[in-house]
Amino acid sequence: MEFPPLLSLILPLHQPRLDYLEELLNSLPLNQPELEIVVGINPLPSIPSVNLRAWLSSWRQGARWQIVENSRPYGVNEHFYILQKIARGTWLAPVDQDDRWQPARWLNIKGQLQDPQSQLQPLLLASNPQLCNSDLEWLADPLKRFSLQPLLNTPLGLRWLRAFAFNPVPGCCCFYNRPLLARLGWPAPQPVNPYYDHQLMLRALISPHCVVEALNGPGVDWRRHEGCVSGSKLSWLALLIDRCRLLASLISPYPRS
Repeated sequence: MEFPPLLSLILPLHQPRLDYLEELLNSLPLNQPELEIVVGINPLPSIPSVNLRAWLSSWRQGARWQIVENSRPYGVNEHFYILQKIARGTWLAPVDQDDRWQPARWLNIKGQLQDPQSQLQPLLLASNPQLCNSDLEWLADPLKRFSLQPLLNTPLGLRWLRAFAFNPVPGCCCFYNRPLLARLGWPAPQPVNPYYDHQLMLRALISPHCVVEALNGPGVDWRRHEGCVSGSKLSWLALLIDRCRLLASLISPYPRS
């Protein structure tokens, strides 16, 4: 009898860059059978010229893979909605192609993910990101805007508001267990939904059933890119529009997944 993977990483690909993907995959513990990589591939133009499924298959080691080639292009949220339904892991985590796990991350979090008590209660595990630029060189953050500790020190009922206003924890730093996802459900994708990882994080923080704990050890190197939802390169108007969309998605009634 095959046991389910401990962690499923959900990776929807829309405009794949092989250099980004190579950096991401090199940072992951792909020799671990407790890890599952769930990749969705939208129909692609001639670029990249390589067969993406074959290229991804060349990375297969001990980890389990699911590679889904879509018959039509899906938006970001709808794509994640599809992939999270076929993921088999006890824990689910969104990942972007421009993220990179810091060394020894898997060794530090594995015991925490295996803890039976952590698997039974609705739990969101979050970690600090290490900011980096497009060349994956670390950036200083003197204001400590992306530290997890202020969020954990915030009263439970106000955590979502702090995350909504300042977004201290990017969605790629969050792990969700099955009881939490069963409580939250997953909102049916709509054309105006904000990105799934930030939406799911805030839905978890709003839920009175959600417990938030810090992930052990190092987090991810998080690339600050054009259009980043943190507002690092968004105009004030664009940031306000993004936040309004996010708030609308949180107060709208959605069915469970």
